[in-house]
Amino acid sequence: MMAVLIPLNLFCLSNLNQGPGDVQELQESPLLGDGGAREPYATDPPTSGPRALQPAAFGFHASTIPDDVQVANLCAGHVIVHFNLSGGAALEAEMNRVARELEGYDVVVHPDAGLGDSEVVLTALLVMQRLDAYDKAEVYNFVRGYSGSRPTPDLCPGAGGG
Repeated sequence: MMAVLIPLNLFCLSNLNQGPGDVQELQESPLLGDGGAREPYATDPPTSGPRALQPAAFGFHASTIPDDVQVANLCAGHVIVHFNLSGGAALEAEMNRVARELEGYDVVVHPDAGLGDSEVVLTALLVMQRLDAYDKAEVYNFVRGYSGSRPTPDLCPGAGGG
């Protein structure tokens, strides 16, 4: 099976809210059944692609959320704040605080060991913003730009809100 990448001009760009971050290619986002084989994600962390049936709960998570669950969150209009484990206890405490402050927004915060040199990476459906260092204003701007943005059915067939 080959990943299907659909050019962004095939859907309404207004779904992206024209907010911060870099627009990524759309990877087909089928629902995953019983853990069958799938193509690798086009981006890391993912911004689209095969997804789980249920998204993760909003708020802070102490462990990394699987990629397919992350995509389920993105397809439900949620924003994910990924933080680098190398940032230590101070960054983890700040991320926990951010999750509490953003309660009421559709936001998930979790650690992610695969961020490379980025301290924080922000993802929404088809959008990613990498931050070399944590910047609260950038995080809040991204969240305000994308949280609650429900995709059109052609982007995430069968997706529900959360």
